[in-house]
Amino acid sequence: MSDDWADEPDLPEHVPPKDDRLWAHPSEYRGPHDSNKHRTAAIFAAMGLVLVGLVIAKTTWPTTKIDTRTNAPASSLSIGTTTSNHIENLAKALVTIIIQGKQPITIYGLAISPNGYILAPANVIGSAKKFTASMIDTTPSPATLIAVDQATDTAVLKVPEHLSHYVSGTSQRTAKPGEMTIGIGPNSRASKPNLVISQIQQSGLEQILSTGQTADNTYIADPAEKFNPEGLLFVDSQGNPLGLGLGTISNKWVIAPLSTMLSAAQKIELSNGAPQGWLGIVGTSASSPPPQGAPGSTPGTPQISAPNVTANKGVIVYSVVANSPAQKAGVQPKDIIVGLDNEPISGLPQLQSMLTQFPSGSQVTLTIFRNGQTSNITIQLGVKSTG
Repeated sequence: MSDDWADEPDLPEHVPPKDDRLWAHPSEYRGPHDSNKHRTAAIFAAMGLVLVGLVIAKTTWPTTKIDTRTNAPASSLSIGTTTSNHIENLAKALVTIIIQGKQPITIYGLAISPNGYILAPANVIGSAKKFTASMIDTTPSPATLIAVDQATDTAVLKVPEHLSHYVSGTSQRTAKPGEMTIGIGPNSRASKPNLVISQIQQSGLEQILSTGQTADNTYIADPAEKFNPEGLLFVDSQGNPLGLGLGTISNKWVIAPLSTMLSAAQKIELSNGAPQGWLGIVGTSASSPPPQGAPGSTPGTPQISAPNVTANKGVIVYSVVANSPAQKAGVQPKDIIVGLDNEPISGLPQLQSMLTQFPSGSQVTLTIFRNGQTSNITIQLGVKSTG
């Protein structure tokens, strides 16, 4: 009998059981070709399961919501869901600025007002006159340089349109040596920002910039990789804004405190004619009698007095204007305003003077004393109606 099945045309019609014969019928034989088919199918099935797992992981892992950069320092930084969402919101306020000239230069800026004002590092602006600005999901538009504050290296540009995404309030804390910080940069080709993780090397310094200007109270960070620092927004591990990138010195990034630059930018904005921020309360100093027509000013109505904890300092709220920023934020009559952005308030003149320094759209934090407890309320200032 030959081993070649093609040479055996007369196979028996009745096939005995396997155990009773020494040969195998072709229908019972599984050669190497069939085995390869099953092995290939198994490999493709395993790859399919891996792909499904990756898709599921990408939709559930918080850190995959951000397009993180590579080559991070040895120390790691964990980004949770809340911080991830906060960073993505901040990224919407980032602006790509192209400085027009023989050789166009690209830097980054930060939208700081609904009135179209943009914050940028002054040392890279130089004597340029023409700028093009674009934000995420917007078309490029011409920008005008409004003014520069050399003391804080702050330049303010303006675009003609109203902005819906901007950063107006920021943390007052400063970075500490050894702290990990996240630099946020715009990504024109994706909806998510570019991130780079760096480590603060020194803080509270006075550094000479490449242009010869001096930046006070800056941070020096060791960059994790080559990335244009000018205008990058740096935040801490909780997503609180820390500063804005100014430039590079000896392969170290210079980061200026954002709170200082915002303060200078808001003064420039107001001096350019931007509407002043409006709170929307009627009140008086805690140590003063109530205003005419206010609750407590009519005979037989007891005057509201400040509790001992405020030592008769602060501003007593007698009424809140309907649909005002104060009402929307939850300020109530008989509240006592004892602080604004962590600065104690002694009375109404001080509160009024401080509010004049903020343009509309700015976020401020009021410290309120109510029912024996102190709490903070964040308010976005509006524009007082003239009607």
